[in-house]
Formats: sequence, C-alpha cells, structure tokens
Amino acid sequence: MDLPVIASLAKLPYALRGLRPVRGSTAEMTEADAAEILRLLKSHWIEVWIDGGWGVDALLGHQSRPHDDLDLVLRQSEIGRIAEVLGAAGFRRVEEAARPFNFVMVDRRGREVDLHGVVFDAAGNGLYGPQPASGSGRIYPAAAITGTGTIDGESVRCMTAEYQVANHAGYDPGDADFHDVNALHERFGIELPRQFARR
Repeated sequence: MDLPVIASLAKLPYALRGLRPVRGSTAEMTEADAAEILRLLKSHWIEVWIDGGWGVDALLGHQSRPHDDLDLVLRQSEIGRIAEVLGAAGFRRVEEAARPFNFVMVDRRGREVDLHGVVFDAAGNGLYGPQPASGSGRIYPAAAITGTGTIDGESVRCMTAEYQVANHAGYDPGDADFHDVNALHERFGIELPRQFARR
C-alpha cells in the first residue's frame, strides 16, 4: 500500500516535530478502534500512556472529533514487544522515517498506531529520543504522565490536560489544535495560550 507523504511538518506537535514519521493517514481511528487496541495491549500487560488527539479525548471522556491515529507513549524497553503484539494483530511497521524510539504501525484498514518509546530517569521524566549532554533533549516531564481518562468506558493513562495545552503552545496551530485546546480550557479551566485566545 502506498502511503501519501505530508510535505510540511508545521502541524506536528512541538515536542515531536522532526521526530514523527512523515506520512498521511488513510483511515479514521474511532473510539471503538482505540479501545480495541488498548484492550489488546492491556491483555499482554503492556503499559502505555495516551498522547495526541486521543489523549485529549480520553481526558474529556468521549470522542470529540475525528482522529487519524492513536499516539502511545511507552517504555523503550517494551517497544519491541508491543511491535510483536501489534504485528500478530495484523499491523506492520512503516519504515518511512522510522526511528528506534518512534515509528508507526498500520493495519490493512489503514488504522495507525504511533509509538513513542521513552526511558524514565530517576525523577520519573520520560526521556524521548537522543539526549545530548547539553540537556537539550526532548522529554515527557514526570508530571505530564500522571493523567487519567476514559475511552469507551474504560479508565486509561494519558498525558495531563496541563501538558496537552502547554505542548500545543509551541507551534502554529491548526483547526484540530484549536478544537483540542479550547475543549480542555472549557472542561478544566486551563488558561488559553496567547495564540489560542484569538478565535
């Protein structure tokens, strides 16, 4: 299957820009789809934290907009095992722009799971990707991975609302970003970043 390529990275989350595989989505990731995948991983005792659009909707407790993938943060030490589990369920790894700590798996229906492997440091921060000695590497702060939410009636772990809003503030937002940030603002009372207050 040929997957279309996204020409611009401008719409990617700030923390992931330059790290996420560059491709287009071919199918919607519905709530039932996300729940099915999460139940599969839970049955194999694989711990994940939900990020991205489904992370927002987990916090809201319902699907508020269409999604083209399911973003999962997990321990780097588990990334091979999760690939095997998803592979047995019909997903294959997309090699385009894949990195050892971040790659996409897609099934025949076009459903995409975007995997983000982290290494937890002593403070509980999730170190994501290369970590230069300068300390300029990307991280999921320890406080960010303490969120909980609901997908299809089941409790899930996800990024916190505060992290989601702050993460969206680092780049030029698109329509989905405005939707997500405003939904979190209305639900949790989090102050809107300057660029989101204009709509």
